[in-house]
Amino acid sequence: MAVVVTGIFIALEVFRPPASAAGEEAAYILTAQELAAAYAVDEQAGNEKFLGKILQVSGEIHEIEGGTPLTVVLNGQGVTRVRVELQVDPNHLPEAGSEVIVKGSCSGLLLDVVLNNGAIIE
Repeated sequence: MAVVVTGIFIALEVFRPPASAAGEEAAYILTAQELAAAYAVDEQAGNEKFLGKILQVSGEIHEIEGGTPLTVVLNGQGVTRVRVELQVDPNHLPEAGSEVIVKGSCSGLLLDVVLNNGAIIE
């Protein structure tokens, strides 16, 4: 019986989705343009400063990509944008062109700067 309970507990922990960054304190507060520019100037320095940290980023929505996870793409600097993979679908999803504030955990630059476990704050 204890083996079954332990197995169930382990399975629930392994398959539990990660928590949203919404309630986390941001290590940095900046605009999408500032974040994208920091990576454009020096990707390694950007990683040293931002990688793995919770960021609060404001910016204009370029587009919203459906799917799992739902992704909000913010206008950045030049061709580099900021992609925020939402952990939870918001009740009211803003439209392209809207200004938003998001939080997420920085995963670095993969063509665009990526924030995981994201949430729309405003």
